Amino acid sequence: MIILLIEYLRKIAGFHIPAAFTYTSTRVMLAAATALAFTLIFGSSFIKKLYELKIGQPIRDDSGFLLGELHKSKKNTPTMGGILIIFSVLTSLLLWMDLTSPFTWILFFTALFLGCIGGYDDYLKLRYKNAQGLSARKKLFFQLLWATLVILYVQVPAVSQGIESV
Repeated sequence: MIILLIEYLRKIAGFHIPAAFTYTSTRVMLAAATALAFTLIFGSSFIKKLYELKIGQPIRDDSGFLLGELHKSKKNTPTMGGILIIFSVLTSLLLWMDLTSPFTWILFFTALFLGCIGGYDDYLKLRYKNAQGLSARKKLFFQLLWATLVILYVQVPAVSQGIESV
């Protein structure tokens, strides 16, 4: 979005913006800094709200195992923190990346899709009050399905041209 604004200001208003803002490397660093800033600014209040709503992940009861004992220290730790991370990453992506590039949209929808898988996993854990969530097999299936769709779009010209004409 910012790159489109820079182009607009340069063409219409004649503003001179340093060329460094058009470099992908500069915008990637600024996007990372923006995501970090969003997380730091909104993180504490978001986590505080999760504590207030008592959205904590159920703890596995693996009695007798050291891992089960170590896992008990996570009791009442809020879950769904991935929402904050996905929000920060997607917001900075929309601000700093080239919105006319199909690769920007592939990255956007990949992050959104994987975030939805994680959110659904957390939802199942909260709803059924157990630590199982979505099975590893189902998670892997959906990830491979998405990866296959992305590979088809990138590698097979007929697929990407067919999608763009729609």
